[in-house]
Amino acid sequence: GGSSAFFDSLRATIEERLHLVPPYRRKLVEVPLGLDRPYWIEDSDFDLDFHLRHIAVPPPGDRQQQSALVARMHAIPLDRAHPLWEIYVIDGLEGGRIGLYSKVHHATIDGVSGSQMMEKLLDKRNHLMTERIDKMLKANPEKSYFFAIGAAHYPGEVGLVKLLEDEGWEIERITNPE
Repeated sequence: GGSSAFFDSLRATIEERLHLVPPYRRKLVEVPLGLDRPYWIEDSDFDLDFHLRHIAVPPPGDRQQQSALVARMHAIPLDRAHPLWEIYVIDGLEGGRIGLYSKVHHATIDGVSGSQMMEKLLDKRNHLMTERIDKMLKANPEKSYFFAIGAAHYPGEVGLVKLLEDEGWEIERITNPE
């Protein structure tokens, strides 16, 4: 379906571009006996599938179900044994919508560098990503509505959200689920 195609496209794009965002491959390592602050190191066991997840609410997921799911995901601390970020693609939303929720620890980014990192990761000028999204849109013409959660946190409307808007998808932003 449309959400599987979207997830596959997003995964391929992140996999191709992850080298452009080094902090997304770094994890914290504690210093023995707490003699110093933790250090950032390259995660030699990095696994993209740990960070990019495909989940669902029972269909047809309404705004309350989606908000409850996002609140639960947001309340779970990021695992410090891995790089401190996660992206969720959410299925089961009413009207065939697809949700996108991203979570990045503030220690990994700040407001400016965070938007720059997301732009590098999901830049609309990436030709391969544009081709994938175009194929997905043509394969699923009835899916003209994309539901984005958390995407408005990135100034300048960069990356995937901008690409989908330019391709004619309607974007609904929810920045503070209740």
